[in-house]
Amino acid sequence: IGHAIKRGSIQVTKSKGDKILFQFPLIDKRIKPRMILHVYRDYVQGRTITRSLLNDLAQKRLNDLKEYMDSIEREKDSNEYKNFYKKIDIDKNRNFLLFYNTVNEYEALLNKTHIFNTATESSNISMIFPLGISVKIDEVFDTTAVATIYKKDNPFEAIQIGDRLTFK
Repeated sequence: IGHAIKRGSIQVTKSKGDKILFQFPLIDKRIKPRMILHVYRDYVQGRTITRSLLNDLAQKRLNDLKEYMDSIEREKDSNEYKNFYKKIDIDKNRNFLLFYNTVNEYEALLNKTHIFNTATESSNISMIFPLGISVKIDEVFDTTAVATIYKKDNPFEAIQIGDRLTFK
């Protein structure tokens, strides 16, 4: 994710069904038809941490998890449903990556114990989630391109406006 995160420059501007429109800098000559890019969600996006931003990020993350929960509720036999609702004892298991994108994280947001609720303006935090979605570029214009979802590891994940794209 390195290069795209540092530049923060390849961003989804429209998403409908399995098609996306994304924007990139004019100087980036690497974007070509048939290329595969990978989608991730960067909540902080290099912005200066303020209490207001943290509150907004907590609400956005809560909304994203609620939308995800609504999707997986329709398929209670899926692995994604089981993984989401699998309870994790954070005190015993220090692998915080297991906490994210689970009911544990959702409850932390509701209880205001999530990192977005407890961080301060002087905190150095980031929250970047690879979505497990790859897109294949169909057409390239001056500073925009159209792509189609090529592969999804999780059928319940959805691309949103503002999501970022990177080369693998």
